[in-house]
Amino acid sequence: MRKSRSILVVIFLIGMTAANAQEEEKKPRFEVSFDALQFLKPYDSAVSFSFDYLLNESESISFTPTRKFDEYSFAADYKHFFSKKYAQGFYTGIGLDYNFGKRLVHSNYGYHYYYVEDYNALNLDLTLGYKLVSKKDFFIDVYASLSKTVVGQNMHRHNYYHASPIDFGFKIGKRF
Repeated sequence: MRKSRSILVVIFLIGMTAANAQEEEKKPRFEVSFDALQFLKPYDSAVSFSFDYLLNESESISFTPTRKFDEYSFAADYKHFFSKKYAQGFYTGIGLDYNFGKRLVHSNYGYHYYYVEDYNALNLDLTLGYKLVSKKDFFIDVYASLSKTVVGQNMHRHNYYHASPIDFGFKIGKRF
């Protein structure tokens, strides 16, 4: 009788462990979002989508392609969340952003004389944000990002119209 009880207890514990493991696997791991604030800027509008993979409950990595007129950008970020909830709440992030394309340059030789020049740049980004997730896995992500150009070709002139080193965003998305 004791052996059958101990066997039942062991089977029960294994079943509970397997059920908990299946619940962990059912948590969504992927996120897709659209940056609404980048799109709505009046003079510096950009189309930006973000694809995130949640590593665990407090970390994620993301890939973000962006297009702004004749400029393109590919960013890869790592985010660390400070909440006990699954990948939501306040977070900090660090990432690399590769930009290339054509920029409008103001000439020093004439008043209102502009020309277009190719450029390449690699930026280091630091991000601080907050992510709010609903029960149906829709989310809102509000962030501020500070970027610094690390390496750049044709970026030595001071008459480029650079984007602001501080950037704000408002992403709307869904977890899968």
